[in-house]
Amino acid sequence: MVQDFEGGTLFHERSFLNYHGSRFTGDERFLVVTKGEAVVGLLPAIINGEPCKLKLLSPYGGSFGGPVFKARLMLREAVEIMDRYRQYFTEAGITNVSFTNAPDIYSSNTDVLEYCLLRNGYKIAKADIFSIVPIRATAREVNEAYEGRVRTTLRKEKEQYIIQKDSDVESFYPILLIDKMGKNTTPTHTQEDLIYLKKSYPDRIRIDIARHVETGALFAVCYFRVNKYGWMTFYMAQNNKELRLSGVTVLINEFLCDMAGTYKFLDFGGSTFGYEISNMGVSDFKESFGANNHLRKTFTWNLY
Repeated sequence: MVQDFEGGTLFHERSFLNYHGSRFTGDERFLVVTKGEAVVGLLPAIINGEPCKLKLLSPYGGSFGGPVFKARLMLREAVEIMDRYRQYFTEAGITNVSFTNAPDIYSSNTDVLEYCLLRNGYKIAKADIFSIVPIRATAREVNEAYEGRVRTTLRKEKEQYIIQKDSDVESFYPILLIDKMGKNTTPTHTQEDLIYLKKSYPDRIRIDIARHVETGALFAVCYFRVNKYGWMTFYMAQNNKELRLSGVTVLINEFLCDMAGTYKFLDFGGSTFGYEISNMGVSDFKESFGANNHLRKTFTWNLY
């Protein structure tokens, strides 16, 4: 299974990517490298374009992609695997390649993979900051890692909310739509997409909703368990901006305390879009929970 690969994530899994339906039909590839009968490398990608001038893109329809490996690699193994990928690309007429790899916390192979990419002529085309909270062993340690403003919010406002954990998509989606409309954007997933994913991954997708007792305002966070070590906040939403992010703060605290001692990290996702920072307050909010910043890098290779 992909989740057993070193660096494998939910976004590398065919069953997850199937929610796209026929969007990528004919272009999808799952390129494996074998050693004997064992699979040692895996690359989910789409390949399209003109013959002898093909483009390969990984990820497609997900946050992370690029090559992942069955186990922690020695330098010799990593060089051999990436050289074999390069040979395949050349023979297949692929002239443009783009990999957006997961941040380094996802894999012990990150540095050796990046070395091999640079060795093979790849360039860093883009980098994004992802804010990732280490999950501590106990709820007490979780709270001790917060900045004072988070602890103050929890002390003053936690009891003002009623929390429903692991809620359904139908209750969540209207909150998400209102939040996105206020930002003049649309969700990455339709309601039907999320229903499909929740049914496919009942233990790896969790939606928590908080209701403010006095006003009835609703706040929600949708989490994806991206691998066996950690989760990602894929959506944070609220239908009442006047309460700022207090409801989201309460929800995230509940989640981190629930996961204490079981998982290693919570990935808040991207705080930047390339080198553009549209709202530094987003990063401030994530860092107030003790998040550390990690790079998600996009590597590209062009023959011409």
